[in-house]
Amino acid sequence: MSRTIRRVAIAAALASTVALAGAASASAASITALSDSAPLVQKLYVPVVLTASCDPDPFFPVAGTASVTIRQVVSGKNIAHGTGSISSMTCDGAQHDYTVNVFPDSGSVPFPGSGGGDSPPFQKGDAVVSATVGSYFGATATAGPEPIKLTK
Repeated sequence: MSRTIRRVAIAAALASTVALAGAASASAASITALSDSAPLVQKLYVPVVLTASCDPDPFFPVAGTASVTIRQVVSGKNIAHGTGSISSMTCDGAQHDYTVNVFPDSGSVPFPGSGGGDSPPFQKGDAVVSATVGSYFGATATAGPEPIKLTK
């Protein structure tokens, strides 16, 4: 192989690597809205709506993920806590609404101040909510903690 052909092959390989690195660093995820109120369904769970987006994977389709956490002081030092998640976000760069059902934790590692691994049920009233979304190549976005009103 001549030196010129080798140099062209090396330059092409470097350009491909730079293009892949650029695609990875350009990926994005965002949360543009998070519920400020949500119904408390039978004291069992809270469906939280979030509006989010994630960029598409340029090589193969991969769904994005979202998780939502609620914490609420329910009596004295007892904190109701729970997390819900979805793994089916559409990563096409457009904003979409998603509903994530948040159930109180059961049998989890104790949250400081919660009084144990099992969470008491959520109650009607004020709480705080946080969310995280993620897409391919590790692009993530977070929102919160923000106030949320749990209603009946």
